[in-house]
Amino acid sequence: MKDLSPEDAQAVDRMAFHLLREAYCDLAGVMMTANAAAARTVLSTIEQRLTDTLGRFHSETAEGAASTAIVIAVGDKIGDVMDEAQNRNAAPSARKRTADLRG
Repeated sequence: MKDLSPEDAQAVDRMAFHLLREAYCDLAGVMMTANAAAARTVLSTIEQRLTDTLGRFHSETAEGAASTAIVIAVGDKIGDVMDEAQNRNAAPSARKRTADLRG
């Protein structure tokens, strides 16, 4: 990616995120159809690992001065994908778990 402009690199990130979101949602759907209980366990484990990683990034201020805002934004975005993948409208998501980082 060293030959790409910053704007092009951002486009790569947006496209990659979109494709991964679509793949994750498709995979979750297939898993839920095959075995809903097992799918919920796997998806919950993935969500917990992501939450733990975001917490670690936050505590290490891995992204500098804006780490808290970045971690919250990432948590919100990933939480939306998790909610979409699992068709959960009312259940807690990574977005709600990052709320304690705000204050």
